[in-house]
Amino acid sequence: AGAVDFADLISMAGVVLERCPEVRSIIQAELQAVVVDEFQDTSAPQLALLRAIVGDQHGKITAVGDPRQRIFSFQGSCAGQFEAFLRDFQAREISLDENFRSTARICGFAAAVLGHASDMSCDMQDIVAKHPSGEGAPIEVVVCRTTACEIYHIQASVLRSRLTGREWRGQA
Repeated sequence: AGAVDFADLISMAGVVLERCPEVRSIIQAELQAVVVDEFQDTSAPQLALLRAIVGDQHGKITAVGDPRQRIFSFQGSCAGQFEAFLRDFQAREISLDENFRSTARICGFAAAVLGHASDMSCDMQDIVAKHPSGEGAPIEVVVCRTTACEIYHIQASVLRSRLTGREWRGQA
């Protein structure tokens, strides 16, 4: 009774800004910039809250995200958020299609697995792998039926890699 979760906090903040123009005016007057990281994981209520916070000061908001990395669809994130952001804030898109974190094999595997996802608003084939190790090691697929099994396989893989001379920091 009386408890609120994260979604409630977002909704309640939106209601306050909608119903209390004096509060909204104070926030907007103090506003220098709004930067949203991991934008791909925002929900419609979170986007509505951003609209209320920013108002017509569109030049003060920046969102950074990658629709290919969206993992919170179970909490309401959707691929259409990017189009809504571009429209609502008269923003421009700058696409960064070079991946310096993953090898060519990982990028190719992701494109093969995710490229046919029905809700992807971008083309996985556009990613160019720029990892210094090039192709990278072969991909190993392991099926684990329990968390303990998964932990075992990860530990064994890391230890095998370390025993062959790979530094700990290269284990990501």
